[in-house]
Amino acid sequence: MTAYKSNASLKKKLSFELVRIISSLKKENIQLKKTLAEVSHHHAEHNKLVEKLLTLETLQLESRQQLPAKDEKTTSTSEDSPSFSNDEAVSHLQHMLNDALEKNKQWLEYDQQREAYVRAILDKMLWLEKHLNETNQAHSMQHNEEHSYAEAKRQVKEIYESLVKEADLWLDMLKKQVEVTHQELIIAEKRFRAREEELEALTHHLKSEIINKGSPKEECHNSEEEEQQLREETQELQARLKEEKRRSTNFELQASLYQRYMLNHHHADQEKISELERQIKISSQDLEDAKRDSSYLKKQMIRILKKLPRAEGLSPDQAKRDQQDPDSCEEAMPPSSSPGDNPVSSSHTSVLNESVLECPTCQNEYPASEYRELLKHLEICLE
Repeated sequence: MTAYKSNASLKKKLSFELVRIISSLKKENIQLKKTLAEVSHHHAEHNKLVEKLLTLETLQLESRQQLPAKDEKTTSTSEDSPSFSNDEAVSHLQHMLNDALEKNKQWLEYDQQREAYVRAILDKMLWLEKHLNETNQAHSMQHNEEHSYAEAKRQVKEIYESLVKEADLWLDMLKKQVEVTHQELIIAEKRFRAREEELEALTHHLKSEIINKGSPKEECHNSEEEEQQLREETQELQARLKEEKRRSTNFELQASLYQRYMLNHHHADQEKISELERQIKISSQDLEDAKRDSSYLKKQMIRILKKLPRAEGLSPDQAKRDQQDPDSCEEAMPPSSSPGDNPVSSSHTSVLNESVLECPTCQNEYPASEYRELLKHLEICLE
């Protein structure tokens, strides 16, 4: 129960931390959008200035072409200095125009770099949200499996206890029946012995009377009837004794068979309980691995988020060089570890391998079960 509470508190803390991280990234995204809008507005003003300069130069060229030829001949000497000043103005305007075009080109490149950075931040936010959903699903699956294992163990324990209780009751009842039958058998034996003693006494008495009285026929006839009656009673008692012995033997046989059945059932239940305990141990080990993975993932996310402000402060030239050199991340990528290094259940691995995680910088794809390699790759790629 304590492990379950600690797991629930860890889930809440991790979810709260990820939600806080995502909210901070959303705020940062809004700030970047505002900055991008300001840059776009500044770029529009530069475009308007360039258009004005172009129109001014066009008007000046048209005015110069429309000057009459005779004015040029008559006032050739007087117009040398204004034409020279006009040439200087045109060269100055051309220089300003070239400078404005160069600045406009630089601002365009800077806007493209900022847009690429904003797209990378958005991709990273989507990746974090996706990973948060996958983590929540994995935790819910682990919680359901843990609850199902505990429920199965509880049901098996209840069934085993009910069977043991029922077997004890049945065994007590059989013992009581055997004791009652044994007591009845003892009473029947006592009665049989008493009847035999009475029969022997009567026979001895009858023989003595016959010898003493000369054996009259009526007394002989009566004694024969009594003897026959006693024999019948004796036979009846013997039959009852045999029946009681047979019943006692049957009860003892049933008790031994039921006891053997209960022992076999007890051994089978013990094997089932040991198997369930083994499965619960494996599940608890998987849960501990998931906790360690979650803590490791949390630390790596915090490190990545600490590096994000440094990535924001990159100059346009540095951002351009980072965009033009994505192969450096691929060359510095560490080799992926073997699947056997992290022992988890096959069902979890098959579910995680269905989803793919992507690096927001160099677009390398990793299966969700190999997120550790992706985190190592992100450390190297962001540096």
